[in-house]
Amino acid sequence: MELKFCRGKEGVTSCKGIINDINKIKELQKIAKKNNQEYTIGIVVVFSKVDKKSNDFEMLLQEYKDNNEIQLVYCTGDVIFE
Repeated sequence: MELKFCRGKEGVTSCKGIINDINKIKELQKIAKKNNQEYTIGIVVVFSKVDKKSNDFEMLLQEYKDNNEIQLVYCTGDVIFE
């Protein structure tokens, strides 16, 4: 499981770190399969203070929406800055 925290007013702007974490999980899953582990699920949770997402992140959420091996979860505190 990987946790990402986006504390800025701009929300989730970059997917680079999230994609790196997904790739790390995929590598761990390959190792687990080589060691005959039956099933390994990866979870990446992205917490954002505000409910703002870049188009790239929206597409990434859609890409992993129905993925059985890696779950990408988005949560927001829904803070509104004035």
